Amino acid sequence: MKQLIITCLALASAVTEVSAQTPSICGSVVSSGSMEPGVYQIPTSASGQFKLLGATEKASGGGVMCDDVYYVNELDNSHSYYGTAKTQAYDTETWTKLNSVYINGSPAACFMSSDYAVEPISNRIFGCAPNASRDGFELNTYVFNPVSTNAERTQIATVSRQLGALAFDKTGQLYGIDQGGTLYKVDKNSGDMTPVGPTSVTAKADGEFISYIHSSAVIDDKSGKMYWSVTPETGSCALYEVDLATASATKLRDFDAGIEVTGLYITEPEAAPGAPSAATELDVRFESASRHNLCGRQHGGGSHLPCACKRCGNRQRQSICQSNKNMANLSAGEGRLRV
Repeated sequence: MKQLIITCLALASAVTEVSAQTPSICGSVVSSGSMEPGVYQIPTSASGQFKLLGATEKASGGGVMCDDVYYVNELDNSHSYYGTAKTQAYDTETWTKLNSVYINGSPAACFMSSDYAVEPISNRIFGCAPNASRDGFELNTYVFNPVSTNAERTQIATVSRQLGALAFDKTGQLYGIDQGGTLYKVDKNSGDMTPVGPTSVTAKADGEFISYIHSSAVIDDKSGKMYWSVTPETGSCALYEVDLATASATKLRDFDAGIEVTGLYITEPEAAPGAPSAATELDVRFESASRHNLCGRQHGGGSHLPCACKRCGNRQRQSICQSNKNMANLSAGEGRLRV
């Protein structure tokens, strides 16, 4: 019995250690200097370094990851009354451009969202943008087709203010931060906003005709923490951790002058240097009693568990398949963990 308890504690400790890892945060980097525009793994500590994942066009309007495709948005609201919006799709395996959509004229304003959020399970892309007449704001869903030049926008609701950062938690609750730095819980069906509190950080907003808020957010499913990249009214872009219960924002690091990070998303973290490979065969045995075999097999009625997509963090239904050798044999008696 003691050995059984020790084994269970060891397994629980291993799970806790994995879940406590800092998430791997990625996003678009826009630089006024020599740094190549593209999607990078973003360092969360002052000593960390940017890691280029794929070169892209300059994401002057942010970006969003959905279904293994990263959409880069280029906004130009400085040379015409309506402005223009161009969305370009990239395959995140090869980082080759798939297609692009160019929108100008009066509809362009509706596609000028400062940030986007992907709803869990449905994979709907949400954004908050000006309306076509540019006298208010609306909560929209968007469809960017990676293999055609079509883009769709569906208005969900009018909203009382512009949100510069949007993110869903794993339950499907939408959060947003406005230009003044107030965190809101947002009803994704009605657009109603419930203030959580101030972050005490005011974001930079600019644009000749349509205001663009320089910020982006993502929520880690494992820890429930929001990570917020924001360029303040004065100073350089910085990465914050935001408490969703209190809106308290803790700065994790400043980025170098001229660097702005947008279009955040989370991937599975890489293993630390020298770490062992992931276990592929676990067999827990309890001797000298009847055994009940637990095995998820890929056949009719196979086991299905919710899990997070490795690339965009969306929760999906995914088959969990194991061979006969990946079997937990449970019985009363001595416990033993074999890796």
